[in-house]
Amino acid sequence: QPGIDGIVSAFESVGPLKATRGHEHHKGQLYVAGLPADTANVHLYRLFAPFGSIGPKGVHAMMTPEGKCKGIAFVNFLEEESAQLAIATYNGAVLPDGTTLKVSMKQPKPRDSAVAMMPQSAMPQSAMSATPAMEAP
Repeated sequence: QPGIDGIVSAFESVGPLKATRGHEHHKGQLYVAGLPADTANVHLYRLFAPFGSIGPKGVHAMMTPEGKCKGIAFVNFLEEESAQLAIATYNGAVLPDGTTLKVSMKQPKPRDSAVAMMPQSAMPQSAMSATPAMEAP
């Protein structure tokens, strides 16, 4: 791949950027909702970069096929502290159109969990027959 894209890809695969490449799971991942339809990745970067380092490809506005933002996005900070500061600043902010911005830590999808992927027949018997710690009187 010629040009800067090739250079960045090469460093991502072998160099100091490797730990932040793609959708690696780290503790600084944010979920953002309530964004306007004209939101682009550059806007996310401008809003969130002041809180700390963001990995390569670390901002992603979810777009429709027509190129409009679906109102949700993901921001991947390298440090959890940066993510927490962004949440404290933006979560609950009311935008000019009256929409409330929601910013929270990204929650793993159930399929990301080894237990969720495990068929019941392979699940340990103790996990299937676990009883709640407190029962109703």
